Amino acid sequence: RRRHTRYWRDWSSDVCSSDLPGQRVGRDSRYELLGKIGQGGMGSVWKARDTQLGRDVAIKRILGAGAMDARLRERFQRETQALVGLRHSNIVTVLDADEDFAGPYIVMEFVPGTSLSAHIAQGPMAAPAAVEMFAAICRGVSHAHKKGVVHRDIKPSNVMLDEDGT
Repeated sequence: RRRHTRYWRDWSSDVCSSDLPGQRVGRDSRYELLGKIGQGGMGSVWKARDTQLGRDVAIKRILGAGAMDARLRERFQRETQALVGLRHSNIVTVLDADEDFAGPYIVMEFVPGTSLSAHIAQGPMAAPAAVEMFAAICRGVSHAHKKGVVHRDIKPSNVMLDEDGT
């Protein structure tokens, strides 16, 4: 059985007042924000609904003053280009990337489930499950490295476990 442990780079910052549940994202207002699922130092990640295809997605973006900073925007663009080239069962897939009135954003597959940090908070894992999960993370990281991508921020809050906990 394949492991569905996935990771992403955590961009985080203060939430722009325009990013609220129900808000539409994209030049064509294609994505409807459903709720924030993560936040860090440069941006945030939202669960959203792709209204054209009728599926849930995750939207990552830099926000606030960072969205206007040329260096951060260039870094975000390089990050997007690197992620687009990664196709692996243990790495989230980039579906779209663009810019709207609030700045650039990346649309990724939504992984229903929980973060590894939330899973760890529930108590110790059985050794075989922990080894299998670690191996899945290593497979994803190895694939990224072979493609010249270095994650730079691998931590439990950036590892998502699907609904089966895998």
